[in-house]
Amino acid sequence: MEYIFYISSIIAMITTVCVVICFNPMYAIVNLIISIIAISIIFFSLGAYYASIIEIIIYAGAIMILFVFVMMMLNLGKKTILQESNWFNIKTVIFSLIISIILLYNIITLLYNPYYNIKGVYKLPPKVGSLLFKTPYLLIVELSAILMLIALITASHIAI
Repeated sequence: MEYIFYISSIIAMITTVCVVICFNPMYAIVNLIISIIAISIIFFSLGAYYASIIEIIIYAGAIMILFVFVMMMLNLGKKTILQESNWFNIKTVIFSLIISIILLYNIITLLYNPYYNIKGVYKLPPKVGSLLFKTPYLLIVELSAILMLIALITASHIAI
């Protein structure tokens, strides 16, 4: 199970980065769906089966399909892709790297904090919900929050 956790974590990180750097919106949505499924596999490998199923049903099943339909209705062409490719310059790359380093530092210091160490895994939904913000699952909650932020940015981009 540990290998599945690490493989799906790497897949989630790579596809989430691809969501941000893809110029074609349809490819970005497909990468976002893959990232959501990878995060669901992370939940499953940690024993949070309920959160895993909810992640797939709500995010990958409903919201992402809605994004795909909206993208198909908007019919964005090469003009939009060229406009967005002009936004990708060295300043945005440096700013993104600085923010990523700060976030990574915070996550690493949080992981090695002995206050958040827990023994055993509770599999009942109420206990899983109460432990999400107090345990090593905090990393997963943070990744899900980042994923939802990317989904929000994508949705606002679609609306514009």
